[in-house]
Amino acid sequence: MVIEPGTPVHTPIYGIHHDEEFYPNPFKFNPDNFTEEAKARRPTGAYQPFGLGPRSCIAQKFGLIQGKEAICSLVCNFKVTRSWRTESPPNGTIESMFLPENGLWLMFEDRMKDTKRNN
Repeated sequence: MVIEPGTPVHTPIYGIHHDEEFYPNPFKFNPDNFTEEAKARRPTGAYQPFGLGPRSCIAQKFGLIQGKEAICSLVCNFKVTRSWRTESPPNGTIESMFLPENGLWLMFEDRMKDTKRNN
């Protein structure tokens, strides 16, 4: 296949990341999909949240560190639970991507509400 210069090329990342050939039951979170053995069983391009190759995202590591720090900060400071307003299982369509149809409602309870914080 020859792709002429200037031709836009789009990679369907969502479709690849939810392909049952690479990820059994792709709409269920399964950390085992990212073990070394599981990664070795699928092609390199089957997981590319930041792209691949020489034009991949230059801020990939910084973005991952920021995301991990934010999650750590939330979990250290708050008890996070699902609100009664969040449907289980969530309803949605392929167009809604990662956001359930009626939203994802969480409750945050301050872990240190009875102690003083040093700010």
